[in-house]
Amino acid sequence: MKKTFSVIINIIAWLIFTLGVLSPLTPSYGKPTLGSIIAFILLPILLLVISCNCYDHKLSRFIVIFQALLIIGLTLKLFSLY
Repeated sequence: MKKTFSVIINIIAWLIFTLGVLSPLTPSYGKPTLGSIIAFILLPILLLVISCNCYDHKLSRFIVIFQALLIIGLTLKLFSLY
């Protein structure tokens, strides 16, 4: 049950981030608002942190942390902040 819950949270986090990349976070739509940044970037990272705490194996936790870093990296690339 715990592993299934973690996988579902992980999928939901990536779906939320993907929906954000499709429209409100892309630079062609202008600067994103604080609400869209919270909803489409910080919420998926928070969900991945929750998912990381539910995993037992260190490798699974490492992969989830890597996914959170990937979201941060993609966001920085999208906003050209690096």
